[in-house]
Amino acid sequence: DGRGGEVENIFAVFPAAYGAYSNAVTVGIEKQSSAGFTVHVRGTGTSSGVAGQSMTIRLLVLYEKQ
Repeated sequence: DGRGGEVENIFAVFPAAYGAYSNAVTVGIEKQSSAGFTVHVRGTGTSSGVAGQSMTIRLLVLYEKQ
């Protein structure tokens, strides 16, 4: 979750998978509010090798500091 005590308003969140198998997943943001958000990563089904892999999810978060 993207919950932080010093964040007053989250305006937008842009996720991007990075690294090995990053082209075989989709990353989505759900339940975005002014104070937090939830990140979900799901395989696209194009590669069975993605199951159980760890990868970096880069986030661009546009927010107003409290």
